[in-house]
Amino acid sequence: MRALGIDYGRKRVGIAISDPAGNLAVPLRAIITNNQNELIEAVRKIVTDEAIDLIIIGNPIRDDGKLADLAGEISQIAERIRIEIKVRVQLYDEYYSTATAMKKFHQAGLKIRRDKAALDQLAAADILQCYLDSKKIV
Repeated sequence: MRALGIDYGRKRVGIAISDPAGNLAVPLRAIITNNQNELIEAVRKIVTDEAIDLIIIGNPIRDDGKLADLAGEISQIAERIRIEIKVRVQLYDEYYSTATAMKKFHQAGLKIRRDKAALDQLAAADILQCYLDSKKIV
């Protein structure tokens, strides 16, 4: 199973991909757009080129269990991808993915201001890896 992870943002969308066995997530790229149609087409190309079976989209759930501000927009995009690209889509809690990615950036001595796209890719990889890990049979 090849999966794609998405960390959605209004300006940048982080993309990560799993290995063909669905065990390891790695950052792939960032899509810089504020246009949903452009985003859908970019995702369609990746799904086709990489033979993606499943898309995991980060869904921000706050500490109090309520959905964060972007949740409605994310649900809408997930539904469009499901219908227009005809691929399985699943939302997965991602509330701390960006914070986790920022911590990894700092540990590596990198400057976030210089490479926000890389931060978004790393957040997407974190979302996807958490999903993949949750599905492994111990």
